[in-house]
Amino acid sequence: MWPPTRELSPLLPVHRGALGLHLLALSPDDRYARFGMTLSDEAVLRWVARIAWPRQRWWGAWLQGDLGLQAVLQLSPTRRAGAWELTLTVNEPLRGQGLGTSLLAAAMGQMPDVERLLCQHGHAAMPAMARRLGYGVQLRGLPPRLEITPAFSAGPAAWPGSSRRPATQA
Repeated sequence: MWPPTRELSPLLPVHRGALGLHLLALSPDDRYARFGMTLSDEAVLRWVARIAWPRQRWWGAWLQGDLGLQAVLQLSPTRRAGAWELTLTVNEPLRGQGLGTSLLAAAMGQMPDVERLLCQHGHAAMPAMARRLGYGVQLRGLPPRLEITPAFSAGPAAWPGSSRRPATQA
């Protein structure tokens, strides 16, 4: 049966192996988009081994049927209060099916203190995903970076069980 059932959940250090496999499966172009450079397999695995798990927030999308980790969202704190750097990868065959948008909504539903998301190596799909969720989207600075303000408007785009208040409430 396709599409398989998906499970969105936080990633923990015990998921390091699955994360490594997910990142190794990325094409050279996707690795460049993710890291800002094309990393070798060895460099990817070294990067995964050095992740500072307590400082960052990770979520993954797992597909039923032993298809494994298919999408990963990482939030890293910046020096600005309330601002986090966002990276998101989705395995190529599953792009355009709402998996990245669902993962972004799930993560933001669990982080009500996030005021701004920064995408240093953003891609064309990210603004569309953010707008679909009712978030504010702007390009700022040189080189341009994508800034997303995850303020919900009331409606179906809000993640069920989200602790975030609609943008119209104080």
